[in-house]
Amino acid sequence: MLNTMKFLKLLKQNPTIFSQAVIENKYKIMNLRLIHRIPDTLVNINTEKDPSLNDMIKYYIHNAMCYAEPKWIEDTKKSYPYYNEDLVKKRVKGIINIMESCERYMEVNFPVKLDNGSFKLFKGIRAEYSQHKLPVAGGTRFWPTEDESGVKGLAALMTVQLAENELESIVRRYALELSKRKFLSPSVDITSGDVHFGPRECSWMLDTYLKTLGYKNINAQAAIYGKPISRGGLRRGDHAAGYGVFLAVDNFINEKPWMDEIGLQTGWTDKTVILHDLITYKDNKGSITGYPKAEQYTGGEKCLSYEKCNIFVPTTLQKSITSEHAKHIKAKIVVEAVNGCTTPAAHDIFLKKNVLVIPDLFANAGSAVAIYHEWLKNIRHVSYGRFTGKYHKETTYHLLDTVEQSVKKHISDVKISPTKEFFERLTNDPEEELFKSELEYTFELTCLNIMLTAQQYGLNLDLRTAAYIYALDKIFGTYEDTGLVL
Repeated sequence: MLNTMKFLKLLKQNPTIFSQAVIENKYKIMNLRLIHRIPDTLVNINTEKDPSLNDMIKYYIHNAMCYAEPKWIEDTKKSYPYYNEDLVKKRVKGIINIMESCERYMEVNFPVKLDNGSFKLFKGIRAEYSQHKLPVAGGTRFWPTEDESGVKGLAALMTVQLAENELESIVRRYALELSKRKFLSPSVDITSGDVHFGPRECSWMLDTYLKTLGYKNINAQAAIYGKPISRGGLRRGDHAAGYGVFLAVDNFINEKPWMDEIGLQTGWTDKTVILHDLITYKDNKGSITGYPKAEQYTGGEKCLSYEKCNIFVPTTLQKSITSEHAKHIKAKIVVEAVNGCTTPAAHDIFLKKNVLVIPDLFANAGSAVAIYHEWLKNIRHVSYGRFTGKYHKETTYHLLDTVEQSVKKHISDVKISPTKEFFERLTNDPEEELFKSELEYTFELTCLNIMLTAQQYGLNLDLRTAAYIYALDKIFGTYEDTGLVL
């Protein structure tokens, strides 16, 4: 890959480089020989109106592999110069076979005693798609319609039907069943909250693990993400997913070549109105219904999603944007704030309409960063900034005072003090500030690499394929470096 900073410098010097596609690369699409083939069972997924979630994700993976495999073959040749062509291809194919399959899958049925004295059998499902690096992580969801296909596609879901007052019994029993099968562990598999599964449920799950199979593990608290602060949760971690969506848009919306491609100006100024007051209203009322500073939508039978706008952010569950929806959506930027919301057929329509789709793999990654940070906090057994926060604050004030005293030797009437923004940075919770900074850096770096990959493979606006190539390339490298056999 090209150096990221070199690429950015080149891009800023020549903004038309995007449309000219002049980056020299032997893997560029026009010169690419597609060795890998999408399986026959998946090849027509991009024409189906309602494919399964598992088939959708597999299709995206195989599509990206078609672009990435030639590079992997060349990389393997360099790593194993004594291999002949046949052995190189067999090794690459072996790693691809591992990458394209779900590694571990569990389905468990467990009884729960209901309040009326009867017993009901519930089903829990969990999948670990890949263990190339540990621990793996994924959410737990209360949802009555998930199946094996859906769970494997999202890699970690739970299926149950429940009554509110029996919720705790279900959560605790499910946590025990996961632990018994080694699907819950701070070193192997971290679970977190998802749909209808919040901090309270995460706390119940952690408590069960601590009191049963996890009581000997000093890092047991790290097995669950999304806990309350009192149980080792991450400050503002619940905002990570939403802030990540904003960062995903912000990184693209300020890049002129990408905005030129879809006919928009850079920046936020002419694209949206940020209603901070709406958030306050929702926090106070529990809902946005009746918000006095906005009009009720009266589109009749017309879908709100079809209204004219610059940026459309779907936040419902998977497969919410089909080919029928994509035909009518007028937005120039679609930001997938939820996993698996766009079918392959809809994705192809967006590309034909010259719509910039920021894929779930990137846009919805804020919670993944938060999972990692909460896990680190728990295995370190100390909050971020606990030992160094006060020290750094006092050091900063000493530095300002030193500068002031030095300047006063030449200018007597001078006072050096921190700006409002600097003062807030010094006085805000260090854990919150550090996490926010790392989240921003992660999204900036990932965005740049996705842009670079899109350029490298001549993908134009197909950021989904670029994101998959970038991710799969790192996974392939891990398997290549680690080895395949004992």
